[in-house]
Amino acid sequence: MADPEVQRVNDIALTAVQALLGLISSDAVAVAIAVEEEGVLLSFWVRRHTAEIDEDIEPLPT
Repeated sequence: MADPEVQRVNDIALTAVQALLGLISSDAVAVAIAVEEEGVLLSFWVRRHTAEIDEDIEPLPT
């Protein structure tokens, strides 16, 4: 079984790479990654707000 921290880092990297390749949405133009003590925040800039963008957004866990 994979180390959970390694899996977490891989998931973050995969999401960022997919966004940069336009696989999340072709409207994504930039991605910012903020590493914080309690986690990682990915921010995406898009050309326009569409239904596809809304589908890609996942609520933050509470």
